[in-house]
Amino acid sequence: MTTTTLVARARSRGSKATSHAAAMRYLRTHLPGPSEAWRAWRLTSGVDAPHHRERRPIGWTLHNHRMRLDARYRRLGEEWMSATGLPLLDPQREQARANRLARQAQLAAARESTEERELTEAGYVLTRAGQHRTLTGMDDGHPFSATVPLRCQTIGEALEWLRPDGVAVDAIRQGEWFFVPATPEPEGRTESDAGSLRRVVHHAIESFDARGRHQVAECIVVTATGETAYIGRRSVRTHNWTGRPHVYARGLITHPEHCAIDLGTSWHEVVPNRAHGPFAVGSLGIGGMD
Repeated sequence: MTTTTLVARARSRGSKATSHAAAMRYLRTHLPGPSEAWRAWRLTSGVDAPHHRERRPIGWTLHNHRMRLDARYRRLGEEWMSATGLPLLDPQREQARANRLARQAQLAAARESTEERELTEAGYVLTRAGQHRTLTGMDDGHPFSATVPLRCQTIGEALEWLRPDGVAVDAIRQGEWFFVPATPEPEGRTESDAGSLRRVVHHAIESFDARGRHQVAECIVVTATGETAYIGRRSVRTHNWTGRPHVYARGLITHPEHCAIDLGTSWHEVVPNRAHGPFAVGSLGIGGMD
């Protein structure tokens, strides 16, 4: 490529270069060459660096061609917008604007929905308090208050956020506690193929509530602990089986401010709502409740 052509190409892209060296410096900075683009594509695609000179894969050829076409059409679009006097459009900003408008339309439809109107008539109120929102209402004839994040902008979204993942809409509930049918892990010790030991213990407790206001016919806490397995003299494989405890209940459950529920003879896992948070390890001395 001659010096005149190189300088003309650099000046057409906004450079003030007049020499061959200045034009090359500008083009290297603003238009990455094949080596830089090849390195970026290899890093994003997870392709290992070759130890010897080899032919580049067909995926790189298509990526390079598409990248050059995108840059060419982007430049043509900017030149056309500049010539017509129209403002330049940022694709990311336009996408964010479209998402914001869609969210506003969704919230407007949700606030005017029949479900939201029924929740408002039932006494639910959602207010903002600093960096969070507060949901208040009546549950079984008694007032309650729960803290929800700012992204919950309707009463329906706040109630949906309180229900943990994996809990069905029609799950049995008493206050802030959900009861999901589940089978506790059998009590005992097991050994894996790697040689690590896993011990599961059942603890009988009177209530899963820290204040003891929920009276349960039968309630247990299932905890699992493990040990480290050493394989060989140098290779070490760690099995940390210790995790959050799981609480199970069955039978009749009563509470002074809620209606009594009967879970029958089958076990149900006790799952607190998101405002309460999961069971904490180490509380009550058995890794149970908080």
